[in-house]
Amino acid sequence: MRSKMVMFVCSAALLVAATLPAVGEEETMGQPETAVAAWLQLGPVTVPWPAFREGGAKDFGAAELLATPMLDQEGLWPAAGDTVRWADGSTLTWQAAQPSLELVAGGDTPAVVYLATYLATDRFVTAKLSLDTTQLAEVFLDGVSVAKRDSATSAPAEGDDAEAAKAAEPLKADLPMVEGKHLLVVAAVSDPSVEAPWKLAARLEAPVGSVGASTDPERSLRLADILDVESVTGLELAPDGRHLAIHLTTPSAPADDSEHWTQIRTFDGRLVRTLRGGESELSWSPDGRRYAYTVSDEGKADLWVADVEGGADRRVLEGVEGLDGFLWLPEGQAIVYSVAPESEKDDRGVKRYRGLNDRWAGWRDVDSLYLVSLADGSRRRLTGGGETVHLQDVRPDGGAVLLSVDRYTPTEWPFTHADLYELDLSTLAARLIRRVTWFGGATYAPDGKHAAVSAGPSAFGPTGRSAGETGNPANEYDTQVYLVDLESGDVRALTHDLKPAILSLAWTAGGDLVVLTQDRDRQTIYRLPKGKSSFVAIDSGLDTVEGLSVARRTGDLAYYGSSTLVPPQVMVRGAAAGGPKVIYRPLEKVLEPVRLGRLEDFDFETESRGTILGRIYYPPGFDAANTYPAIVYYYGGALPTERTFGGRYPKDLWAAMGYVVFVLQPSGATGFGQEFSDRHVNDWGTTVADEIIAGTKKFLEAHSFVDPKRVGAIGASYGGFMTDLLQTRTDLFSAAVSHAGISSISSYWGQGWWGYLYNAVAGAGSYPWNNPDLYVGQSPLFHADRIQTPLLLLHGTADTNVPPGESQQLYTALSILGKPVELVTFDGENHRIADHDKRELWSQLIIAWFDRYLKDQPEYWEHLMGDEKKPKG
Repeated sequence: MRSKMVMFVCSAALLVAATLPAVGEEETMGQPETAVAAWLQLGPVTVPWPAFREGGAKDFGAAELLATPMLDQEGLWPAAGDTVRWADGSTLTWQAAQPSLELVAGGDTPAVVYLATYLATDRFVTAKLSLDTTQLAEVFLDGVSVAKRDSATSAPAEGDDAEAAKAAEPLKADLPMVEGKHLLVVAAVSDPSVEAPWKLAARLEAPVGSVGASTDPERSLRLADILDVESVTGLELAPDGRHLAIHLTTPSAPADDSEHWTQIRTFDGRLVRTLRGGESELSWSPDGRRYAYTVSDEGKADLWVADVEGGADRRVLEGVEGLDGFLWLPEGQAIVYSVAPESEKDDRGVKRYRGLNDRWAGWRDVDSLYLVSLADGSRRRLTGGGETVHLQDVRPDGGAVLLSVDRYTPTEWPFTHADLYELDLSTLAARLIRRVTWFGGATYAPDGKHAAVSAGPSAFGPTGRSAGETGNPANEYDTQVYLVDLESGDVRALTHDLKPAILSLAWTAGGDLVVLTQDRDRQTIYRLPKGKSSFVAIDSGLDTVEGLSVARRTGDLAYYGSSTLVPPQVMVRGAAAGGPKVIYRPLEKVLEPVRLGRLEDFDFETESRGTILGRIYYPPGFDAANTYPAIVYYYGGALPTERTFGGRYPKDLWAAMGYVVFVLQPSGATGFGQEFSDRHVNDWGTTVADEIIAGTKKFLEAHSFVDPKRVGAIGASYGGFMTDLLQTRTDLFSAAVSHAGISSISSYWGQGWWGYLYNAVAGAGSYPWNNPDLYVGQSPLFHADRIQTPLLLLHGTADTNVPPGESQQLYTALSILGKPVELVTFDGENHRIADHDKRELWSQLIIAWFDRYLKDQPEYWEHLMGDEKKPKG
């Protein structure tokens, strides 16, 4: 066969100047068209036909070759000089495209080439692509196929029929793009059976100045960097500190096709093994040489034990219905585990409630404790009857366990408490230690005679109060740690002089107590050395530690978390010496080309409440000479807004979309000391609204580059309530978003699964019949006529925390009043939008709503919501 010369022509040398066409009164002409001039190129490379391609049910031709995923589009983000290891072992290099090149292909051998360019836009736009080619090609935008031509054709000659002329028409595609940078890739395959030059030329039709093409991969943060990436969900450090298990998932939002796996690494980060068999609930043996884990299938679970150094895993329990957590005995000879089979339902389809908590999923399921011997698999039941028991800890000598039993007291505030017991494993006698309100958990001290108990500030009377002189009821979410004598029941508060609230705690064998705390708007680690009365702060190297594990025998630490401008990472810190060390960065490669904006603290003073913390996120490439829209974000409830990267409400992403973002920490949040957190009680937004309004005004006065007529407000849950309430108090905001917001405190109190319990803190002692001023006066629904701000209400239809009726009734009121309001619900979603695709849309709608009203750019909203119109009449 003779060799064939194929000419490849790239449009890199062409750049057509665009001018805005005139627009008539009756007819709008098309947008200007510009040639794409900047390309990166990979190949061309010849691709031999596969064996046995002819014959059988279907021949394998150039179309099938194009459909073969020779270059993975997922995660592709090339730069000039990047190399690709091709399937035949050769190395290809991405390079700037030349104006033209020649490809020599032997005989009937096809070839493939990839072209890539980055399209940048400063607003949402749908550009139109036209690709001139006589050969096969597929177009990808951000890894998604948007157009394909799977047959080659010769250039039409005079006299050719209409079908031939149509086959030679440009390949066209719509390219919807949000603000930022997008990767456009053209995969092209030559069909050697077609006698035609191999030409490629791309043109874009878009508003003047809205889209630019380049080969520079540097970009801003994208939603996919938060949703579609590997994320850490937990970790466990072995008691000897030698190994740790890191639990990972992708995508980060739960989805039907999400993947979960576990890495076993050494303390210095070396990967030992990866577990991808559905393992969960991993727990290390006391000596750190083995680990136990469960594998679940259709409501039943097996318990396995494995040696970290290798060997076959051994199944200890098989097909246990409702297996619900376990702990090793200190010598590693047995495991105590909890079982909660699903309770039977009334087959008549009716339900008689046994109490307020009977609304909770699984409340009727009874947890019982068992012990299994690892030597022979023999089992022993430790608890029985109709009471649910919660396993807390195993005594260091293995002779007993701590357990708690929840008690329900609907006529006695605060309506529930826990009884803490010690269960002797020899006699199975259970001894009551203490009744504990606002109970968080308990763990044995190393001496086995005391236990550290986490609970609210007033769990044991005034012992845990450090702000009792204010006269306010305690914010019971401001969790403290108490040392309880297990023999006498005497209690000593360990943290009443520590302002940070306690999130978790663990003892070391040497007697140190290590706690993870909510420390203002950070989550930090403290250590209480044995015999000391003051906690010592431990430098973690992060703003927010999201998960902490302590090696019981050595005191070493492993943890994961992030900072405002530092992506999530896994770190370790030895107890003896040395500072924090990063051992794993899940997003290192993904975020390598990302440029973030800067962060700046902006605290302000109130007239009577002291300092309120705030911070500002700036867009990448910020220029104070320009004017920017702003988004104000807050929570306002019992918790602050932590300094994290990304997350469900990604301030750094909003900044990347061109907004200056102001975050503030109003009164009532934990982590600032009890005097500050107590302000949450019986306030229901009064103080918080004043502080948000005052803080926003101070922010605007101090930053002239923010347009005061283009400021948006957003909050969720209690923050959604604050969004609704704020719009009844001020016209400061030009757009607002409320996710799962409370519009009527009384209906939330009565219908939300946890409403009456949350209000046992937020409205301690207040009920609709004795404090209507709070339940009506602070409810946005009863002041809906004051709302003028365009308001977007978002809600999951299966929200058990804040029922969807909270948004529906405010939507009803505002619709009747003729106010600008939109309600978007998400079928089957609970308090958080968890389904991946729905969460993606939910996140997009937030940005689109602000673009619509703060940038006067409704195109994104219209793209997402289509042409749906509100019903009239």
